[in-house]
Amino acid sequence: MTTVAVDLQIASEDDDHPPPASFEQWVQAAVASHQENVELTVRIVDEEESQYLNDRYRGVNKPTNVLSFPADLPDHIDIPLLGDLIICAPVVAQEAKAQNKPCLCHWAHMVVHGTLHLLGYDHINDHDAEEMEALEVQILASLEIANPYSINGESADHNTESDDKSWLEKITHAFSSEPKSRKDLREILEIAQNNDVIDSDELTIIDGAMQVSEMQVREIMVPRTQMTIIKADQPLSELLPQIIKTAHSRYPVIGENTDEVMGILLAKDLLPQILKNDAAEFDITPLLRPATVVPESKRLNVLLRDFRENRNHMAMVIDEYGGVAGLVTIEDVLEEIVGEIEDEHDVEQDSYIKKLAENDYIVKALTPIDDFNDEFDASFSDEEFDTIGGIILQKFGHLPRRNEVTTVDGYQFKVLNADSRQVHLLRMSTVVE
Repeated sequence: MTTVAVDLQIASEDDDHPPPASFEQWVQAAVASHQENVELTVRIVDEEESQYLNDRYRGVNKPTNVLSFPADLPDHIDIPLLGDLIICAPVVAQEAKAQNKPCLCHWAHMVVHGTLHLLGYDHINDHDAEEMEALEVQILASLEIANPYSINGESADHNTESDDKSWLEKITHAFSSEPKSRKDLREILEIAQNNDVIDSDELTIIDGAMQVSEMQVREIMVPRTQMTIIKADQPLSELLPQIIKTAHSRYPVIGENTDEVMGILLAKDLLPQILKNDAAEFDITPLLRPATVVPESKRLNVLLRDFRENRNHMAMVIDEYGGVAGLVTIEDVLEEIVGEIEDEHDVEQDSYIKKLAENDYIVKALTPIDDFNDEFDASFSDEEFDTIGGIILQKFGHLPRRNEVTTVDGYQFKVLNADSRQVHLLRMSTVVE
């Protein structure tokens, strides 16, 4: 038997909300097959508080029906705390009226929907959206509540829609009620693209922006072990070759260990020191800029807004214990939206390989294996794969993320650019025995 404890908080002037027993009943139905004991808070708020929280944590500056905040407790704390649901009473009432649904049924739907988010369900992609929607319908049916995604008693599946409808009719129909998932919104955008309202590049950017709003810093950060760092006590003679080789514009500067970040060094700030030609008197401390610190769980759209408002380009990422987990840059975030941003280290359009320095190369993943073998006197086989990217994917055994590193036959490859489908750009050097 599932035991549910709901801490109901009323912070809205709108007193037209269900009784506490209803919330416990709805939560119990949602968690019945997942957890035996559950504690969570349901806070009923007005539009002002909902808009503030939605803007702060999701980067969307408007009130919304329900927000879910998982407890995310450390593993060693054994408390059945699921998290918090923030439900905006005016928005729920407005949506119920607009969708011609009983208000109590819409309240139940929002509680079930929010609780499933706390349990880890989401609707980021089509598969997840379909799974979550089906589970919501099943749970609400057990409460004798009709399918909230149906229209006039018929399934809202867009695939059953008549092909005779014009694109304008389909868009009008889609916007007759607010899209409930990314799938709904994606269908509207695809109709617009097919009818030349937006082009493919615009659709890609919109897709990227929607993806970023659901992604967290931990998904794109450069991990701690792969950061290029500078030690505060490094002499200028050691520091300059490192900066020339890595060719970054910003570097974290640490003290005794990686968790002691003293600040951020901009490579351009070293120019006056080089001109002084007085390495013995070099002190890096006055050159450091304050380091911005963000948690791993911060959403990328919120981070991007912070970067813009504070005019920062790099942030140190910390874990739940306050240690450095990695770093993230504004370019990392922007590339999730618009795709690869080429810079001076990218390979020319008509070439596959670019030499940066001795034993340091940029290599396109689409480089033919024969071309790579000819360039580096290597002996990779082209029986299974045509490109270097194919060999790298086989070695990883999974689709790697940016900054992952692997070694193949004495060559070290670091992924510089990859998306959800393929690897695009690699940095290569030979491994010194």
